[in-house]
Amino acid sequence: MKRYITKAVIFLAGFWVVYVAAFTLLYVVKINKEPISFRFSRYLGSKNGDHITRSFKDFAEDTRPLDAVVLGSSHGYRGYDPRIFEQAGYHVFNLGTNAQPASGSYNIAKYFLPAGKTKTVLFDVYISAKEGAASKEGNLALARSIPGLGAIVTAASNMGDIQGINIVLHRILADYLFHEAVSYDPKYFDTGASYAGNGFAETKSGVSGVLPIDKAVKTTDIRIDASERKHFEQCIALLQTRGFKVVLINHPAPSYNTGVSAEWLSTIQDVATAYHVPFLDYHAAPGFDDRIHFCDQNHLSQAGVEKFNALLIPALIRLGALPPRP
Repeated sequence: MKRYITKAVIFLAGFWVVYVAAFTLLYVVKINKEPISFRFSRYLGSKNGDHITRSFKDFAEDTRPLDAVVLGSSHGYRGYDPRIFEQAGYHVFNLGTNAQPASGSYNIAKYFLPAGKTKTVLFDVYISAKEGAASKEGNLALARSIPGLGAIVTAASNMGDIQGINIVLHRILADYLFHEAVSYDPKYFDTGASYAGNGFAETKSGVSGVLPIDKAVKTTDIRIDASERKHFEQCIALLQTRGFKVVLINHPAPSYNTGVSAEWLSTIQDVATAYHVPFLDYHAAPGFDDRIHFCDQNHLSQAGVEKFNALLIPALIRLGALPPRP
């Protein structure tokens, strides 16, 4: 038996040596300055040029005291405008990322939000970003672009498949061995929004043409994956341990997309109660025009962001999450 185990270990070790060597060769050999590995695995993308890279670079260079940091999915980085908070006297940075799952939020909190970094964390809990189906997409985006080997490996391991291993190998080669700025496919990173600084992406226009009601997110069918709920609670606990005030927020949705799963709502409220954190639910907030205040079936236009943030800031002040300003 011992002999078979030894042979299995030798085989696996040999397999991974060959695999890493082959992957390295596919990375080193380039066509039109692009690694051959990209042609087989477009999901590798690059750490350069996309929203996550720019926002985390800006975050590292921001030395001003922070009043709040935003965590969440595209609802986060497209729904909370630091410029509007700045006008009200608050310095806010947005660390929302594409389809950011709770496991991704926990990863960001662990590696980028040490005690004293900010006073408050605004945690956008957009429904499908807390569902298992979004977890791989969101962790893929982080593994592909987030800085720091620990955060890269964590995001990749949360993906739970060979793509995660490939991304770790790619990032080690690009970032730590060859120190290369690899080109990327701009279509792969297109979010339909323009980076506006401090992690925020702006979408100016509202909905044009026929409203995409048939493509609306069916929120009543969405449930929270058990693993993501665990990470959700771990993230809140970690943030509180580091001394941050946490506010859970669900931002507005179009009128045809306001059906919230009772199970989802109950879960968020249960977690909020268990950890003694406020939950501000604007999902069905009145006064939002489907065509003016939204740019698609669930993202706010800039006009919608301005209206939402104007409601949110006074609410945060009342909660004590932001200090009153004269």
